Amino acid sequence: MIDAAKEDDDGFWAFEQRIEKFWYGDWTKHKGLLNIIGGSFASMVRLGAYGGTRVRSRKVRREFFRFFLDEYRDICLWMADETRTLLTEIAEGREEISDVGKRPPPPEDEPKAEVAELES
Repeated sequence: MIDAAKEDDDGFWAFEQRIEKFWYGDWTKHKGLLNIIGGSFASMVRLGAYGGTRVRSRKVRREFFRFFLDEYRDICLWMADETRTLLTEIAEGREEISDVGKRPPPPEDEPKAEVAELES
């Protein structure tokens, strides 16, 4: 989704429309995850748009948008990974769960949780 947005979307409005289409198209697949962090995903886009739409130069505005998309992808994947860890630990019935953002990085051979559509 991010790569397509970098290539095709003119700015934050088009990207927000892309996200909404994704959410409503795949809501049941990502329901648990989006119920917890979907608001943060949407808020980050709006904050990026607030600053990004105030850039006068079209070229610089486009560069900012692409920069934002790269950062947005990284933080969304991190949040998804943390949330999946939390939900897994709750489902396992753990009495103590990991502190968000404080667990050690996974071993290199352990696959990271991914929201595949954000990667493509």
